[in-house]
Amino acid sequence: MNKQCVIFGKRWFDKINGNTYHSVEIYIDSQYFGGKDFEYGYDDHYKQTAMEVLSQYQGYERKEKEMPWNYFERIFGDKCLFFVCNVNRKKDL
Repeated sequence: MNKQCVIFGKRWFDKINGNTYHSVEIYIDSQYFGGKDFEYGYDDHYKQTAMEVLSQYQGYERKEKEMPWNYFERIFGDKCLFFVCNVNRKKDL
């Protein structure tokens, strides 16, 4: 039986430098698993960051050149939810 995974992403656009940053939190079976506080990347890059965090642990290894959507489907099946929002301030990441 696959575990349930919920991934929360937040994105912030740095208007001065024109860059987008994100943070990510990962929950597995309602328990906080880990995350990253401040990473460069826009759009769905938070999924890539979540995959990199998870793939460091036994049982969640990533296959070579595996894309995030394939990775999450293989590990969690249809039991992975993604939520993302844009925030106005860097400190809200």
